[in-house]
This record gives sequence, C-alpha cells and structure tokens, in this order.
Amino acid sequence: MIIRYRKKPLSLQKIDSLIARLPEGHPKMAMLRKQAAMDQKGFNGERKLDYHIESLSDDYSILNDVCFSLYGKKTQIDSLIISVQAIFIIEVKSYEGVITFDPELRQCYRVMEGEAERFKYPITQVEAIQSTLLRLLQLAGLSGLPIYYFIAFSERSTLVKVKGEEESVKKVVTYVEDVPFQVMNINEKLIEQKSLQQNNQLRNKIVQYIMQHCEDFDKDILREFDIKKDDILTGVHCSECHHLGMVRKIGNWCCPNCDAVSKTAHLKSLQDYALLIGSTITNVQCSHFLHIQSRHTTKYILQQSPTIKKHSRVLWKIKHPSNRTFRK
Repeated sequence: MIIRYRKKPLSLQKIDSLIARLPEGHPKMAMLRKQAAMDQKGFNGERKLDYHIESLSDDYSILNDVCFSLYGKKTQIDSLIISVQAIFIIEVKSYEGVITFDPELRQCYRVMEGEAERFKYPITQVEAIQSTLLRLLQLAGLSGLPIYYFIAFSERSTLVKVKGEEESVKKVVTYVEDVPFQVMNINEKLIEQKSLQQNNQLRNKIVQYIMQHCEDFDKDILREFDIKKDDILTGVHCSECHHLGMVRKIGNWCCPNCDAVSKTAHLKSLQDYALLIGSTITNVQCSHFLHIQSRHTTKYILQQSPTIKKHSRVLWKIKHPSNRTFRK
C-alpha cells in the first residue's frame, strides 16, 4: 500500500522555473540545463521504481521520497518499504554504461572514452542512511524491526561489475524491477524463521511517526548557482507558445505572439515567484511581477487565486500546490 506518493522534487521545480525566467544568453544557463537534465533523469528512475513496487501487497507500507532531519542534518531516502517483519531502504541510481564497484577501496566508477568518472560509493551512502534511520527510531522508542537496504539501478542496460570480493555487493545491488522480489524473499525468510514476532502495531507507529516528521527536501537554488534575483525576468508566460509577455485585457491574459487567451495564466507566474523569490507577496510586488498597471486588478487577482490567502494587512501567502498524495 502506497502511503506517501512521489512528486517532482522541489529543487527540480525551482530549476525549471529559473531556466524559464532567465535571458537566453545568461552565463549560468548551460549549467542549469545540465543540472535539470540530471535531476530529471534521477526523478524518472525513481518513478520506474514506483511502478514496480506498486505490485507489492497491502502487507507492505510504501513511503516514497522521504526526507527528515536529525541533529540538524537532513536525510533523504528514495523509498521506504515497511512490513511487519522489517524495514527496507531503496536507493535508486540512474547511472548508465558499465559501473564498477570496488568494495575493498569502497569506490564506484565508470570508464567512458578512456576517462574514469568516480561516484560517491553508494553502499557507504546507504549505510549512513540506515544508521541515521535506526537512530531516529531509537530516539522515538520505535526500534525493533531490522533495517535492510538495496541500491537499485533504474536501467537494466546498466552493467555492474565488481573488482574483488563480490558477495557484499551482490547482496545489496539490484535493478528496480527486481526490488519487489528481493523484498518479499527477505520478508518470507523472516516469517519462516520466526525471528520476530509479528507486530502490526509497531509497524503502524513507525509509518505514522515517519509521516509526521517527513518534509520536502529544499535548497536555495539562487545561492547554489550564484544567481541574483535581479536576473529573474518578470511577466506572465503564455501556456501555448511559452512567450513571456502576456498582456492583461478585460479580465483575460492575451498573448501578443500567438493570440492565445487565458484567464489563469498568472497562476503559474505566481508559483514561479513562490519558488524563486518567496512565498509571501505584496500588492506592489505582484503588480511588478505580473506587469499589471491597476492596483485594483492586482488585488482582485490575489483575492480570486485559489492558491493564495491573506497573510497579514499587506502580505499575501502563496501556497505551492503539492501533487503529492497521501493514503489515509
């Protein structure tokens, strides 16, 4: 049973919005597009995992895109699968080509065109996640279930090689389509061995606790790429041709480039504002960002927008609409 569905990462949403609101010749554009492509590839790989683990029975609680803080440090987990017998951490990697693991040196790399590209050692990463999750549950008085982990490659065409001792790698490295079988295999052995008493109450408490402490991973994109707010282009994008510069006329947004007409084109622009500048906005700031001349029109738009609420006498709160769904 999926308890927490995956959504497009907030950092990727920010990068996409930023790319759409920078001049084409901006010096950071190539870097942003490269990062967006990498993040999108990773997100696509995680969704492939989602497709396969959805086949698990309702005996398993699935929490996707988990992020929590412990001792001031954030920990991200691509997917958590929790049964009455155990907890399974699944980390997805979208690497392509021939990936070599060296368990003795704890290195992971691939060679392309004669040059080695090194990655952070995935097993070390997931071991750290396992340790942090265990500590979180211990502090909450919810320890008791063993925690296993898998590193799952999203592409079956990815070839995994091991330099040296293979067993430690073979136990934890797999492909996304094989994850359900790996999880069920371990779970069934735990049931057969009766190494743990079935404790549905503990499982439910763990799920509830993680859900209560789950957050969306966020970061300051402008600071990360050293981009100034003044570089961000203002205006309303056309949903048809993506031209930036729709004009407000008689209750509608009109595109001078393709003649498209929309009543709600400003909503996406306000979401861009929330992602890139801030979640609160004044009438004056809104008028400037949407290129509206009339303060009465600006006030009307803010009042009628479904994702905006009055925050104080002069401030409005922009609520970013989440496409994440939770199972009650």
